[in-house]
Amino acid sequence: MTQMIHKIIELQSIGSFKKCKPPYANWDGVFSKVNLIFGQNRSGKTTFSMILKSLSGSDKLLKKKKRFGSDELPTAQILDSDRQKYAFNGQAWDRHVDKIKIFDIHFIEDNLYTGYSQTTKNSESLFEIIIGKPGVSEKLKLLEKLQQRRANRRQRAGLRRLLSKLPKDGDQIARAEIQSQIDEVDNKFRILIGESKAIDIRLGKYAQDVFANQIEKINELLKVFAPNILIRKISKNQKNYVTFTLNVHGHDVYLRSTSDDKYDAKYVLSEGDRNALAFAFFLAQLEIDGHTEDDIIVFDDPISSFDYSRKLLTVNHLYRLSKRCKQIFVLSHDLHFYKSIYDKFVASGEKHIQQIEIANTGSESTFSGFDCEIESLSGIFKDLQVINNYIKNGAASDIEKRDVKRCIRPVLEGYIRIKFFGEFNKNEWLGDMINKIRLSEPGSVLHSAKQHLHSLEDLNDYSKELHHSDPSHYENSINTHELSLMTANLKSLLVKL
Repeated sequence: MTQMIHKIIELQSIGSFKKCKPPYANWDGVFSKVNLIFGQNRSGKTTFSMILKSLSGSDKLLKKKKRFGSDELPTAQILDSDRQKYAFNGQAWDRHVDKIKIFDIHFIEDNLYTGYSQTTKNSESLFEIIIGKPGVSEKLKLLEKLQQRRANRRQRAGLRRLLSKLPKDGDQIARAEIQSQIDEVDNKFRILIGESKAIDIRLGKYAQDVFANQIEKINELLKVFAPNILIRKISKNQKNYVTFTLNVHGHDVYLRSTSDDKYDAKYVLSEGDRNALAFAFFLAQLEIDGHTEDDIIVFDDPISSFDYSRKLLTVNHLYRLSKRCKQIFVLSHDLHFYKSIYDKFVASGEKHIQQIEIANTGSESTFSGFDCEIESLSGIFKDLQVINNYIKNGAASDIEKRDVKRCIRPVLEGYIRIKFFGEFNKNEWLGDMINKIRLSEPGSVLHSAKQHLHSLEDLNDYSKELHHSDPSHYENSINTHELSLMTANLKSLLVKL
């Protein structure tokens, strides 16, 4: 039985991870059943998904991810929920977790082949879809054989030209030598024909099996993620197997179309459509397999290039899938999508959620705890959260106290702009606002705030040091008692205003 991934003990010299080990800021390094990981592009989140993919059996991936400029081999240590350790020594893992299934950009590249039949003589060919790693592998082998056949024909043509230049009654030894080479090339061509037909037959059987087992399920999912696309079964006389074509908005899609009334796949199939097709295939595989209770499933940016409606549907599918699998990791650079899936899990009563961020500090990547509730707040609300946390819990360092003090001024400015909307220009700040309040006459909108003028002036004087820094003067340390008094005054003033 598969155990959950419990903890990363250490990552060293892997991609942007230099030497990464717990504890991390606001996170003890322990994963949960549901793990939501936020990371901007180039933060290291895709490297993390590759580490998990390598753990599933692809040892060579980590060897390819050696850190730039490092003399050290990539190493990793991971602990499962049974406290069994998995170690990568620079060459291979000492054991694997074979039930890890990953959807990422590499899944799309490895499992979706879109192209045209090189055996057809038509200049316009139906857009073929081969889905699944085995099918893609066989298709690429077939294309390689076809390229070898073309090279063979060119070689044979060259030898026959050379033979034609020799007089028939001339050097018979030279003619015999060239003819022997032609015979050898012809024999290789016959072998290539046989090998191509064998691949053709294997690919045909695979295609029929896929259609019988998965295409119908994929089409069901495509109705959700790409309702304009259908995979349709067709037969071709020049083929030894059944193949498939894309049908988009009720029309077969063509590749290399030379006719204005034919639909060209290059301009019809968007990146989002390709991703939707691969995503539908991944979900179909999981549903058809039917034994996901031991699976650790990883989604690395599952909604890349998706529009808003498909993002919402993806959230629901990921939630339902999480209920059937052992453990799930969802990595995303899209904060809104991240927040949507977090809200879905919380609203559905999920108790075991771990929020994590992967961030690149400039020289290396590391993990930390994450709170999408705070990170998704707009400016003034995020600063208010910082102040409120300080009032409740205090600060552990001078840096934290400095951050609290820095938040006072933008909170007060923002609140006054909202409270007295339209009374201040964009280039007027807290000092200007206070001056206008001071000069306000009875009956004006601002006059009601005049009774709080002393509190406004105190907060302005206290907070302006961090917003109007003078490098020629020493910055005073922040007194805890004074900071507590000022944050309490701010909270009271916001209520009174």
